[in-house]
Amino acid sequence: MNLIAWFTKNPVAANMLMGLLIVGGIVSLVTIDKQVAPAVALDRIEIRMAYPGAGPNDVERTLCIPIEETTRDLEGIRSLASRAREGQCEVTVEVAEGRDSGRLLAAIKRRLDNIETFPEESRPPQLREVYGGQASAISLSLLGEVDGATLRRLGLAVRDSLLRLPEVSRVKGPFGVPPYEIAIEVSAENLRRYGLAFDDIVRAVRRFSVDLPGGELKTRRGTLLLRSPSRATSAEAFESIVLRSDGDGGRLTLGEVATVHDGVAREEFVAEGLGHPMVRLVVYPKHQALETSKAVLRHVEALRPTLPPGIELIPWDDYAKYFEQRAEVMADSVLGGFCLIAGILLLFLGPGLALWAGLGIVISFLGAFALLPLLGFSLNAYTIFAFVLVLGIVVDDTIVIGEHIHSRQRQGLPGLAGALEATRELA
Repeated sequence: MNLIAWFTKNPVAANMLMGLLIVGGIVSLVTIDKQVAPAVALDRIEIRMAYPGAGPNDVERTLCIPIEETTRDLEGIRSLASRAREGQCEVTVEVAEGRDSGRLLAAIKRRLDNIETFPEESRPPQLREVYGGQASAISLSLLGEVDGATLRRLGLAVRDSLLRLPEVSRVKGPFGVPPYEIAIEVSAENLRRYGLAFDDIVRAVRRFSVDLPGGELKTRRGTLLLRSPSRATSAEAFESIVLRSDGDGGRLTLGEVATVHDGVAREEFVAEGLGHPMVRLVVYPKHQALETSKAVLRHVEALRPTLPPGIELIPWDDYAKYFEQRAEVMADSVLGGFCLIAGILLLFLGPGLALWAGLGIVISFLGAFALLPLLGFSLNAYTIFAFVLVLGIVVDDTIVIGEHIHSRQRQGLPGLAGALEATRELA
């Protein structure tokens, strides 16, 4: 009430506020995150730190344990869980209920920046809040009459190229192809011919296909971790594993005794498209779903000439279109409401009041758009549905207030004074 009275005495301020809502709404419509569905915070913080070439034991000792010991006493942490694997440490922090995960993330980052014992070869820690429920922007299908290993390799190459696009946050897949494996087949005849047992093959593979720590080398510049990397990662590397050697320099390798297969676990594909084996990639937006979709479609057109003959890359599900359709429904509803209000009030109450009442709908929506990013919301299918739902209330209120303004002005209150007085009474 007091605010309306103040605007009554300061019409310039009222006009400035209206102009601010219009400008803020337009700017927000251009810059606000546009997503099919909003991402939901899961009250988790993920810390990842890479240490290329280090085994799980070294990663745990030099990365995971220092991270845990440095951060576990911070307020707001409910639990800590770490996972050490080859070349990388992953620490998941569960945020206590009611705590601000953004502030906790900043506090963890400050603690980690002060750690000076990380190995020089390690990469800086990467921290992020974990979100769930984010909808993808578009899906791609890669298909063709090729073997599973080739289709998997092409799918990984396409995924890596998509991740380099600035509009893409992450890519899941390829889905639909069996997992990669290296299989070793040994016949009983070869085992008898060379005087070997099956356990001899197993022990040789275990002995030679490992990464062994070699201790530490202390220098003036720091401590270096020594390793003996010999883990086999291809069929050729497994075939070169030595099973037996003699004093004359003769060697018996695994490739002479066994057949090593390098490829997918099986050739049965989970999915098919247009009668061909198919793998699928799901692309997620960084900010704007529509921009991500357009960037991916441009990238697909650029990739197609580089694919082998018989391989097709097809956009499968453009989820950004769903957002575009809902946005069009909202725009059509606002335009229809404006025309309805303007038509009714023009017919009964005059052109001036009809124009301002119709503009009131547009300005109300622009004001809401201006507030969305300040309140932490994005423009997505749910917020668009809320706008469409509330449009009926706004149209109804506009007609009621417009009629009351007309009544007050006919009773002798001129222009803006009658409008503000009628609004104050109905407030």
